[in-house]
Amino acid sequence: MNARTHDFRCELDFEVRPDGTHTAHVERWFLGALSLFPTAMEQVLSGSGLDPAGIRGGVCGEPGSMWGFFRAEVPGARGVRSFARVITAKNQDWIVDSIRKGALVVEAGFSLLDRYGMPGERLCRITAERLEDTDWFSLSLQVSSEIFLSDQVAYLDFVRSVAEVCDPSFGTISYAYSLGKTALESRLGPPWRPPQESVPASRSYLRGYDWLTICASELGEKLGGLSALRAGGAFHSAERLGAGGFWLLATPRHEEYEEDAARKVWRSLAPCLRPGVPKRMAPLGEPPLPVIYEDAREALGS
Repeated sequence: MNARTHDFRCELDFEVRPDGTHTAHVERWFLGALSLFPTAMEQVLSGSGLDPAGIRGGVCGEPGSMWGFFRAEVPGARGVRSFARVITAKNQDWIVDSIRKGALVVEAGFSLLDRYGMPGERLCRITAERLEDTDWFSLSLQVSSEIFLSDQVAYLDFVRSVAEVCDPSFGTISYAYSLGKTALESRLGPPWRPPQESVPASRSYLRGYDWLTICASELGEKLGGLSALRAGGAFHSAERLGAGGFWLLATPRHEEYEEDAARKVWRSLAPCLRPGVPKRMAPLGEPPLPVIYEDAREALGS
């Protein structure tokens, strides 16, 4: 399978804040991600209107038309309840209100309807999720390769706009791997750590390394700070983020992030990676894995 057929994933992780300020970052991510798809939103809002019945299954609309949905998981007196609604201007207000009231999960997505009027080709999936039994949020945007590769700068700018203000513990732009894991997490184990374990530890261990890697302030300082990260020559751009953390972009474009570039990034970030040798496994249909199959600690003699 050609690498260009795989989805890309943008991600930021950070803690829930006692004063509730994290909800502003969730809202900024959610609305910022939606703004990357103005044509899809315009088609949904200016068309004949999506049939609310379609959210429960069955035919959603005319074949070839745009389909969109919102979903929220909201805590209440009777436990957590899940609500799904088609995208309308009114429901956009509803999803923002759900974020501000502390929704545990919010999602949105656009798809083209297939010849049967069912959701087919997916343009994107936007998610903000409070990981189960943790005090951490993981924000993600999954988008088709064709859309991402046509305007990579827009996605970098989007992630940067939220990363500058949220003091992230980790962030990435990479291929979309299963279960929300990074490429490294999909190969390093046992134990195989799901995001519910790896995200809360992301100020102690770097979850992975990719074309764009955002590492926590604590880890960036452990690596020698900005001057050391720049001096190593592994990054096209290495910068300190406004509220905390380090922005590390390996190459100007994703197409240039090949094995040599990945090895330079791996070596630069090795002191903050979990020890262990990644396992060589190749399930069918998986995206390319920019993983160095060596123990970084041993390779550096540490």
